[in-house]
Amino acid sequence: MQAIIQTLQDNLLILTIICGIFGLLLGSFLNVVIFRYPIMLFREWETMAKEILQDRGFKISAPAKVFDQQPEKFNLVVPRSACPNCERSISSFENIPVISYLLLKGRCKGCNSPISIRYPFIEIITAASFAMVAWHFGLWLAIIGRSTIDRLFYCHEHD
Repeated sequence: MQAIIQTLQDNLLILTIICGIFGLLLGSFLNVVIFRYPIMLFREWETMAKEILQDRGFKISAPAKVFDQQPEKFNLVVPRSACPNCERSISSFENIPVISYLLLKGRCKGCNSPISIRYPFIEIITAASFAMVAWHFGLWLAIIGRSTIDRLFYCHEHD
């Protein structure tokens, strides 16, 4: 392990490329978090609010409008990613950061509806940030740089 760390510290180009690839993968995961975490929070808050109101004697009826159409089991892992238009599951080959977007020409393979440019944009920004930090500061600060990106896009998406 020490030899790998030393090699990365001695070879700035290799470190930059590896950090860029890691940034692409992390950017892809951040897209999942940006979409799913607010829904997960809303569901938790809704459950807590219902419990509080029921404890205080209020009768809870079904909501007039359903907040989300997501499956009951919904977290950062399940269900698999799917097209929001046709609900077709996205295969592993269609989920490769940036590359799949380019190969699919920004469209769903099932229904041909457009895929938001936000997804590859976040992946590229995250990859570029990791690569720049690795190039400029080295290995350890590249690890820390991620937190700025997830907070930036989470706040933008849910203002």
